[in-house]
Amino acid sequence: MKPKPPPKPNPGQVLEDVLARIKKKKDARDRLATNRSADSAAGWREKQKEIQYQNYYDQLEQKVRENWIPPQELDRGDMDSMTVVSLTLLPDGRVLKSYIEESSGDPIFDQSVIRAIMKSTPFAPPPIGLTEQTFDLGLRFHSKPRL
Repeated sequence: MKPKPPPKPNPGQVLEDVLARIKKKKDARDRLATNRSADSAAGWREKQKEIQYQNYYDQLEQKVRENWIPPQELDRGDMDSMTVVSLTLLPDGRVLKSYIEESSGDPIFDQSVIRAIMKSTPFAPPPIGLTEQTFDLGLRFHSKPRL
């Protein structure tokens, strides 16, 4: 017995199947493009926040450094003392709390840094959208100039 040839496809059905596959691929590409666009916009917003943060941080650090008077009697030879201070700012730029996160080991050096911060307050308010309630940052002060 001779095998039966496959039935001839219905041209209308073939066209519908092809169009359905094309539409499915187009919808998948559209979804991917929409997701990429959203990811790109989110990435751009994050980059803008980073730039705002860095600009604000630089402005705040410069203000504190302008008010910092390192101790004159500081002579450690080649040793570099470093104090790290953590700050929490309120939305209006006032300092909510500050503390020495890492001491230089020299109380006079550490206190000179704290005095500079207190002399510099209040700071300009953090940019809108950069923070919700408080703004945390840390400042490093070295006894030797950084190159």
